[in-house]
Amino acid sequence: MFTHDCNECTFLGSISAEETTHGTPLDVYVHADECDPTIILRYSNDGPDYYSFPLSVARHVAGHFEKANKWGIAIKLYAEYQEAVA
Repeated sequence: MFTHDCNECTFLGSISAEETTHGTPLDVYVHADECDPTIILRYSNDGPDYYSFPLSVARHVAGHFEKANKWGIAIKLYAEYQEAVA
């Protein structure tokens, strides 16, 4: 959906506006790193318009919400990606 300019990132999927608390759709990417991959949530085509956390932090943040949230959905997409490439 949105332009992402890092050739090292892998697109994992999108999160619909209905699934987010702020009503904005998100594209989910992972930037591979041997120690702790970075999860990226892009919300526009403008370069600095994204959220990112190392996977370990994203898991921690996702765990603080009772309902599904953008980080929880992103973690699920990452897990599905890991299963597919294993």
